[in-house]
Amino acid sequence: MAWLDPEMTRLLDYDVRTHDVDLRLGTSAAAVNGDGDRLVVELSDGTSVEADVVVMAAAVADYRPAEQLESKRPKDDAGWTLTLEPTADVVRELAAARRNGQVIVAFGAEGGADGLERKRRMLADKQVDLVVYNDVSRDDIGFDSEDNEVVLISSAGEQRIAKAPKPAIAAAILDAAERLLEPGSG
Repeated sequence: MAWLDPEMTRLLDYDVRTHDVDLRLGTSAAAVNGDGDRLVVELSDGTSVEADVVVMAAAVADYRPAEQLESKRPKDDAGWTLTLEPTADVVRELAAARRNGQVIVAFGAEGGADGLERKRRMLADKQVDLVVYNDVSRDDIGFDSEDNEVVLISSAGEQRIAKAPKPAIAAAILDAAERLLEPGSG
């Protein structure tokens, strides 16, 4: 899963608020529950919000340290081996618990043609509706750039969103998610 960098987050925040969207920043989804057509996201700050679409940057890291120390490890001359374990696959869990009409969008930061192929497989592997492939091997787009370029992957095919300012990329992603909400789109 890819991160939304601070610039993209601010631009997405502006775009969605102008369309009466309640965007929550600085908190995380603790649970997503559904009852028929109603989707309720329980947030880590104790609040909840009804939603038609949930867009999450779910895994800022695919791995975490297997052992957590109680305090800072003092510096010495001894070597140190760090064992990592996979983090929870929030998108896979969300897709497995999907309810009526919910659209699941996954973001994937990878590099090059091999990365794009892995994101194509992600569509079926994680049973999501849309994968946003972000090629992080390029230094002219994405992080620390005003522009981005992505490939939107769905069961209907692929759509390359050409290099453009990040607000245009964010709008294209939201437009694609909105189309997937339409009856008969999936």
